Formats: sequence, structure tokens, C-alpha cells
Amino acid sequence: MGILKNLFELGSHHAKSYETARKIVLSNQLTATFVGVSAPYVLIFPLLGSTFLGGLVLLVELTFGLTWVLNWKGYNRQARIWLVCWINFWVFVFCYFVGQGSGIQNILFTLIPVSFALLGGEKKVLPIFIGLPLGLFYVLEMLKNSPYFRIPFTPQAVSIVYYTGTGFIFCILVLSIRFYSKVLQKSQSTLDTVLRSYPLTQREVEIVQELSLGKDNKAISAALFIEEATVKNHLKNIYQKLQVKSRAELLSQLLKKFSAT
Repeated sequence: MGILKNLFELGSHHAKSYETARKIVLSNQLTATFVGVSAPYVLIFPLLGSTFLGGLVLLVELTFGLTWVLNWKGYNRQARIWLVCWINFWVFVFCYFVGQGSGIQNILFTLIPVSFALLGGEKKVLPIFIGLPLGLFYVLEMLKNSPYFRIPFTPQAVSIVYYTGTGFIFCILVLSIRFYSKVLQKSQSTLDTVLRSYPLTQREVEIVQELSLGKDNKAISAALFIEEATVKNHLKNIYQKLQVKSRAELLSQLLKKFSAT
């Protein structure tokens, strides 16, 4: 369990906010899910008559594994975008080769909530990744009768892919998203508890909560309906009370106490 915990938290120390740290953990969990589910198909596809797809699974493992490398190196935003891109791509590729009778295309619908979870707040890219799985699903519908590059699996083989692939991956994706939601709620509750241990006013607590989400002074003032100058004054008082000199130092102190709670 210790190894899995370290794997799931890989790169989270680079996060500048609690929300970002949770997204990193979720991306690592989804990566582990797809790597774990895909691995048996290195052998299953050759047994079903396709050495080509078995070899392609190795490439799938490599592309998903690079998500961990990006998170480890601190490229956390790029890691999340990379992961969502490649999940869409590989679902499309394998559905095309195996056929829609495999049900693999249904995974595309689960990528919509996954995109919200991993890329929430990314106003420029989120709409793209919400529309991408729907677009790919539509393309697969148009190509479902295409004879090119199809791999002729028996109905029994397609059933194996359907039940052991789509069903299992879909369930794990749903569980991962639910877990993310529960962690989000628990983390906010824990953060409230941590903040109450400091001699802060109610307004100062609210500002630190907004700050922990990675917001700048302008965004905090808009969220709390106060002037930006007021935010700066509160931050000055917060720094003095917590004996820190910067946002980074403040978040670092909170993160240490948060982890110990």
C-alpha cells in the first residue's frame, strides 16, 4: 500500500494549491487504472488472434506511463492534458480495430466527467476536452461499416473484450471520480479545521481558503465581493499572524499542518 500511496502522490509536492494537488493524485490514479487494466491485453490480444494489438498495448502502457514522469518533473498541467488526450486517442483506435460490438466506445462518455475533474478551471482547454469524446464517438459511428484495417475477431472474442475491458474500466473510472469528489469534500472540511487553529478572523479564513485554490488578489476580491486593496490588507495581517513572508510560505505551512491532520 505504501508503494501505491507514493505512486498516487507522485508530483503532488509541486502543487501550489490543494485543488491542484488533488488533481495530480487523481491523474496518477487514473494512469494506474489504465496501465493495470491494459497490461493483461498484451497477452489476451495475441491469444484472440491479434499480435498487432498486443504490441499496440505496449505503446499504450508507455504513453500512459509518461503521465507519471510529467507529474514527477512538475509538469502537472501538461500531465493532465496529456492523459486525457491519450485516453481519447487509444479508446478511439482500439474501438475502430476491434469494432463497436466491443462497447469500447462507451468509455468516451466517462471521459466527460473525467475532463471536468482533471481540467476544471481550464477555461481555454476544458471545452475542447468536453467536445472531443463526443466528436470521436460520432466519427466512430460514421466509420462503423468501414472495411479498412478491421481485425476480424470472433463474436466470443469481442465479448471478452467487452466484459473484461469496457465494464472494468468504466467501473474503475466511476469509482475514481467518486473518490475524487469525497476527497474534495473531506479536504475542504480538514482545511477549515486547520485554519480554525490559527488566530484568524472569519474574513481572513475565507481569504486563505480562496488563496489555497490558487486564486490571485483580483479573483479573491471578485469571489468575496470586496475591494482588491482590502484583500491586500487582509493578506498583510495574515502574514503577520502566521509569521510568513509570502504566499508560497503560507501555503507550505498550511500544507504541512494539513498533511499532519
